[in-house]
Amino acid sequence: MKKGFGDWSKEEQERLLSIFQIGVDGDFTKLVAQFPNQTVDSVRYLFTQFEEDREKPAWEIVLNTKIEELRQMKGVDFSANVPLHFQLQSGTYSAPSPVQGVNYAAI
Repeated sequence: MKKGFGDWSKEEQERLLSIFQIGVDGDFTKLVAQFPNQTVDSVRYLFTQFEEDREKPAWEIVLNTKIEELRQMKGVDFSANVPLHFQLQSGTYSAPSPVQGVNYAAI
């Protein structure tokens, strides 16, 4: 991540990158308090650059793909699951054989 540091000192750059590697909770106002000569927007921009540039592990790529698939599922009809939901909530369960061997009572 070489671009975007502008007037950041080398020490500030290294400290900020180490914080990014550890993890950021999203409170950029709190984070920028550690860098008195910088703005929230500059820290947020650099965080965005860091996230785009860093190499993501395989599990994170899979998770992000699944999250994106779920976001695109607007309008999916789950009404076929409603009767099973109410049945499970009522405490009466189907026998294991009609539900492909799942024993809901044991769960």
